[in-house]
Amino acid sequence: MSLLEVKNLTRSFGGLTALSNVDFHVEEREIVSLIGPNGAGKTTFFNCVTGIYAPTSGSITFRDKVIAGLRPSRVAEKGISRTFQNIRLFASMTALENVMTGCHVRTSTGPLGAILRAKKSREEEKNTEEKAHHLLRFVGISPRAYTTAGDLPYGDQRRLEIARALATEPKLLLLDEPAAGMNQHETDGLKSLISKIRNNAISILLIEHHMKVVMSISDRVVVLDHGEKLAEGTPKEIQNNPDVIKAYLGG
Repeated sequence: MSLLEVKNLTRSFGGLTALSNVDFHVEEREIVSLIGPNGAGKTTFFNCVTGIYAPTSGSITFRDKVIAGLRPSRVAEKGISRTFQNIRLFASMTALENVMTGCHVRTSTGPLGAILRAKKSREEEKNTEEKAHHLLRFVGISPRAYTTAGDLPYGDQRRLEIARALATEPKLLLLDEPAAGMNQHETDGLKSLISKIRNNAISILLIEHHMKVVMSISDRVVVLDHGEKLAEGTPKEIQNNPDVIKAYLGG
């Protein structure tokens, strides 16, 4: 059984079918890119996997457990985390505080314990702060720990969002156009970071329009077009697929 298994996934919005009978899988420690023209259904697919949308029909299983229809918080608890196409950080909080919010998926102190500052609560907060510092080092922005997120350079904001997603301790990380708006130096650093994440036994599902990134880091590429799976294969196979070329370039 694959880490993530999607079968016959369909999602409709009124009379519009955004996804139609999509089959998809991700294996352990695999980097899979999901590509396609604008409006192909890529972000809708992410939203179904992460619980923002419930599928109209079809199944989604993760680590042999059904997750279709679960709330986003429960999906995160199961081991799936994501970033967004438009960066969603807490702009007025520091980088460290942003990552600490992600850590709370794995903490057990309730509101009362936090208010009373019980010993367990204090220990958990200390551990959470240490974990957040470690993740900031991991993504390469530890000197920015106490910088307000909204004041970070664009590339560092992208890295911070990844650090916050990693704080939930995912087994599958979904990245929605992480290279968007990056210069070449930042893009090269992102590719190295993605490879480092995979080396930590985390699978990655990537939506990306930057084809050099997709073709250089992916084990497998899946192409959506008008909500349907058009093709699947290695980067080389996808580059040479006439149906894919037609979908991107027209007739």
